[in-house]
Amino acid sequence: KYPTLTFYTSPSCGLCKEVKLELQHLHLRYPHRLQKIDIDTDRTLFAQYFDKIPVVQVGDEELRAPITAVQLENLLKKATNSSNRI
Repeated sequence: KYPTLTFYTSPSCGLCKEVKLELQHLHLRYPHRLQKIDIDTDRTLFAQYFDKIPVVQVGDEELRAPITAVQLENLLKKATNSSNRI
């Protein structure tokens, strides 16, 4: 079972594109499912995240912009280890 990452994003977000590319790169070492949520399609989500995206969530862990490759790797490593114990 692979962990599911929820990725709050927007088509106009440059940082989001960088994080998405990094997640694709890390997928080989840390397989995961990516659930992309476009905040532009939901007024409530837009209000909540417009100044914080990209946002990556796994369970109760959340990373907000700016997000580094090291932060993503650590989050995926922890999530992968947790899902392998179940």
